[in-house]
Amino acid sequence: MFVRRNHAAIEAVQTASFRDTSAEEMKPLYIEQNTFDIDRNQPVYRVVAERFLTDDITCGRLTHTRIGKGTWLDNLENPLLDVEFLDQATGGKLTLNGVVEDMFGVCWTEDSSDSELAWNNFSHSVPSVRIKSTPRKLMAAAMNLKDPFYMLHHYIGKVEYKEADAISESFGRQDFEQHLDSLGQGVVLSLMQLRTAVSVEREVRLVYSYMRDDNWVQQNVELSGDFCKIPFVWDGVIDEVVVGPLVADGGKARIKATMRGLNINCSIVGSIHRTNVG
Repeated sequence: MFVRRNHAAIEAVQTASFRDTSAEEMKPLYIEQNTFDIDRNQPVYRVVAERFLTDDITCGRLTHTRIGKGTWLDNLENPLLDVEFLDQATGGKLTLNGVVEDMFGVCWTEDSSDSELAWNNFSHSVPSVRIKSTPRKLMAAAMNLKDPFYMLHHYIGKVEYKEADAISESFGRQDFEQHLDSLGQGVVLSLMQLRTAVSVEREVRLVYSYMRDDNWVQQNVELSGDFCKIPFVWDGVIDEVVVGPLVADGGKARIKATMRGLNINCSIVGSIHRTNVG
């Protein structure tokens, strides 16, 4: 096993597993193992369409988007996709598409500012809200103990920004085995590098590895085109809701009532850019 990050956390998992530690006690250890380059209790933020958030909470799920050019309009969003490697055994060419094409993500940010730029970029011209949480809460809500392989499905990490040429070189000239390991770190960390041109986003990426041949996944995860909907426990995940500029008059009061009805108890405030009433 080629380990890239979180050595101490991995050792803690191994030590605990030798003691037959309960699943409930193992889960926080796996959260530590699968969180990269960010404090697990640090606030993170996400602008999301109000109706999509309400639908996900109502259905007890979280919708991820397939990571790739077709969805996020950038070849480097998934830099291992379609890269051809030389198979040393056969002399032929192969790709890692069987693994990397089924990687899904949800974009969050470290940026706590209520910025007009963020609303313009991420609300997609529809009524939206900004929610606040932490990596620990997101991972705990996503990791389902009924899923036997939950520790291999969920990851979160802070994006590292590099020049485009450096990213392409990193993932285009190495032996394919250098990107594979038993914990999935190589593939996941390839998704945590983006172009310097978008560094203003200060992205934190929540990643889901969809394993289509897994029985539990087949029965409990919904795959619909470029969207993957996983079971998600929303209780206690959201620390704050900021009502966005495009939400109509009376929207703040309505959203507050909706959240209460969904048992989401958190602060609900209006954006400083909001000119609508209520």
